[in-house]
Amino acid sequence: MLKHLREPINAITHWIGAGKAIVLTVLLCIFAYKGGVHWWPFLIFGVSMFLLYLASASYHTFHVKERVLLWLRKLDHSAIFLLIAGSYTPIAMLALDGPWRLWTMVVVWGVALAGVILKLVTMKLPRWISTILYLAMGWMSVILMPQLLNQFSWPPLVWMCIGGVFYSIGAIIYATKKLNPIPGVFGFHEIWHLFVLGGTASHAVTMFYLTSRVA
Repeated sequence: MLKHLREPINAITHWIGAGKAIVLTVLLCIFAYKGGVHWWPFLIFGVSMFLLYLASASYHTFHVKERVLLWLRKLDHSAIFLLIAGSYTPIAMLALDGPWRLWTMVVVWGVALAGVILKLVTMKLPRWISTILYLAMGWMSVILMPQLLNQFSWPPLVWMCIGGVFYSIGAIIYATKKLNPIPGVFGFHEIWHLFVLGGTASHAVTMFYLTSRVA
């Protein structure tokens, strides 16, 4: 079976991620509904997470013509922007007020849409530039920290930061291509996929804390 997968480990890890995303999305929406908070921000987070894993798993699974593979790669890279914006959405809608909520949503989704368009139009953007864009968008959350400190207890903030660290370390490994324990089998790309799983899992913990907040 594995020989039929274009990149076996990358494909398997992110098909697992897609399944995890479905389960987490359902649970988050149920918990939010029972907790008396808006469920739709968690749906956006969950759908963005599922789309990321679906796009990535598809790209690394199928042996297809080069043109089709290019478009799968475009969707794979574009989905990263959607996940970042989707991860901000529950936090912005449930933990921020007034202008902070509005401008956070406008900025993150504006940058995400611009990033998607950029990725769909060209794949010639150097890897390091893409990595900087992803990291900058993710760590814009530092600007929100004073507001979040007034709204959050420490546990969800800690899990949010852990997720950011997972993504950041993974992105650096992916950009530098330096870590290749078993070249051709388990290298920097496979390690990046595992760090993405860790990042989404950590941020999901933060989301579960948010489901108990009053919207």
